[in-house]
Amino acid sequence: MSLSSETFVCKCHEIDWMTPLKNGGITVYNYTDGTEHLQGIDVGKGLPCGDKVNMRHMTHEDSLHLCQYSDWSDSRTKMPKDLITYIQEWGGHSPYDSRFDIHHPDHYLNHYYSLQDLIIHLDKPNWFEFEPIQGTTDEAQAKRDIVEIEGLKQDSLNSE
Repeated sequence: MSLSSETFVCKCHEIDWMTPLKNGGITVYNYTDGTEHLQGIDVGKGLPCGDKVNMRHMTHEDSLHLCQYSDWSDSRTKMPKDLITYIQEWGGHSPYDSRFDIHHPDHYLNHYYSLQDLIIHLDKPNWFEFEPIQGTTDEAQAKRDIVEIEGLKQDSLNSE
């Protein structure tokens, strides 16, 4: 059963599409209020178009026509460019990586303007004045790094 164009409204804006680039690269998504999005389960929030297609509430053709996030080749897509780059380069299925953990000092936005800048740096490190960040795939080590950095910050604040 397809919803008609007149009644369908894209709710993809209610998803925080940058979640994987904040949580260490784990491909799960949250709603913009921080609530975890569970694929295909209507929890009273707006379902993204992909879920509606998978649940047969609309057709794939409807989503291509009406979704503001689906056509990544369209310069007007509302899908964040860094997420598109991440999925294209990492396949959206990477293990934990501290470069995508917003709490870790390795987080790519602490060092680059975009994910594309990180990729360029990894391909051509001599284009930048500093050493490439390495990123760790050891989540336990990353948590220890975060605790250490937070401790150093607190020590600095206490000494003022």
